[in-house]
Amino acid sequence: MFFDYPEDDNTFHDNNVDSTFMLGDSIKVSPVLDKGVTDKYSVYFPKGRWADLNNLDQLIDSKGENVDLHASMSLTNIHLKEGRIIPIQRNLGGYKTTQDFQTKLKTSFMIMRDQSKYAEGYVLIDDGISKSSYDDIKYTFWKLRFAEKSINFWVKYGDFNYQVPEGFTIDQI
Repeated sequence: MFFDYPEDDNTFHDNNVDSTFMLGDSIKVSPVLDKGVTDKYSVYFPKGRWADLNNLDQLIDSKGENVDLHASMSLTNIHLKEGRIIPIQRNLGGYKTTQDFQTKLKTSFMIMRDQSKYAEGYVLIDDGISKSSYDDIKYTFWKLRFAEKSINFWVKYGDFNYQVPEGFTIDQI
């Protein structure tokens, strides 16, 4: 986490930082790593608001401090940083292949607005099947921005004529 929060000295030397990490610049993962932990464990959260992606009713408003999280054998604690948008797919059907994810699951966007009600993120859309989609430029890399009451999409890279799969929905925290 030091690389994502170099101005926060706690991300460099706090003991509770060893058990947590950032996945990209948006998602904080805090697995239970110590044997025998069954109730709660303490994890450092940098300053800001963090949405619990396992329970969207839970919001952590950290001042740059350790926070007690519920230990679970079936779920890993994952949190979305404020001001970010991420693509998600809820796999309730037990799908296991990339083709199933592309053809049977809808992609949604999870939006975690910051204090000024702004959020941004990126998403790569391709067919999910072809190995050559990148080389053949059969993809679109979008930048997403949520401000006020609207979401905007910009094609940053790829084929501007690529047909995006139907069925996108937008979830908002």
